[in-house]
Parts: sequence; C-alpha cells; structure tokens
Amino acid sequence: MINKHKTAAMDVHRKNARKLRKSIIQFIVLILLALLLIKTLFNMDKYEEPDRAAWTGTDGFIAISYFGVGRSGTAKLVDKDQLKDQLEALYHQGYVTISQQDILDFYHEGKSLPEKALFLSFEDGRNDSSLFAQPLLERFNYKATFLSYANKVGNSERKFVQPKEMLKMTETGYWELGSNGYRLSYINVFDGGRPVHRREG
Repeated sequence: MINKHKTAAMDVHRKNARKLRKSIIQFIVLILLALLLIKTLFNMDKYEEPDRAAWTGTDGFIAISYFGVGRSGTAKLVDKDQLKDQLEALYHQGYVTISQQDILDFYHEGKSLPEKALFLSFEDGRNDSSLFAQPLLERFNYKATFLSYANKVGNSERKFVQPKEMLKMTETGYWELGSNGYRLSYINVFDGGRPVHRREG
C-alpha cells in the first residue's frame, strides 16, 4: 500500500515537472516572438553612420549594382546565398559602403572616402531584393541605394516595392532611394540583343 502511494506521488511529481518544463519553454518562445514582433514593428535595427572624419581615401570607389535578388538565381537575379557570400567577402576585405551624398561630396568638394569604398545599389525596385538584402545590410552595417522605375510606383504590380514600403526602408537608414527613370536604358533600348531605337534622355 505504501509503495502504491509512493508511486502515485512520484507520478504526480513527474507530471508537475513536465508541466513546469513545458510552461518554461512556452514562455521563452512567447518572449522570442514578442521581441521579433517589436523589432519588426519599430525597426529597432538602425544603420550606424560611419565616422567620416576618419576617412582618408582619395582613390575613388567601386560600385556594384544588382539587378535583383531571388530565392534562387536566374540569368538576371543573383540568389540570396550568393549575395550573402559576396557581401560577406567584401565586408571581411574591409569595404565600407558610401552614400549618394558621400559621392557628391567626393567629386564636388574633394572630401575623402574610406580607403575601400563601396557604392552598393539594387535596381528594378523588386520586393524580393529588399526582402533578401535587408538582413544582410543589417548584419554588415551596409547602406545601399534602392532604384525603382517611375512607372512602377503607385500601380498594382505587387512584385515592386510601393511608396509606403520605401518610406519604411529609408527609416532604418540602411537604404537610400533612387530612380531608374521611366525605363532603365535612356540611350539605347535593346530587344533580344538588337537595338530598337535611340532616345536621348
């Protein structure tokens, strides 16, 4: 009889211990979800501006422009893993991103740039470009220019980032906006490798 009471007490103790462990795990998961939600809603990750006073470079900069980023690569899109590898390599080699204003100041006022200066841009205004590039910009504290077409802003094509989303992107500090104009190619427009017409812009 005593053994039955001990066994029952041990079973209750085990059940209580399991419930406690389960409650702790659920609490931790809820905390993590709450932190993720707060980060998403309030953009807690902000770009940290570089110390421009420490810049001494006078040899210019390199510019890298991606047409777009996709989950998997295509003839036009770099895949998200390739983008990560490329930006990570640039970061470890000491490249520092510069803004549009930094370039203007370099050319017009003779201001210095980082010794390894990088102007980074993403063309075409695609949602997937901002989605896949944003975590990498945060990881490496990189700034990029997001270029879009004027005729894609404010229309119903949801594969392109719209003005409200663009505003949120710029608020993080990781993005600047630019425009490809109405079409990307202002001088020569090609169709299947053949020039279609010439237009001065």
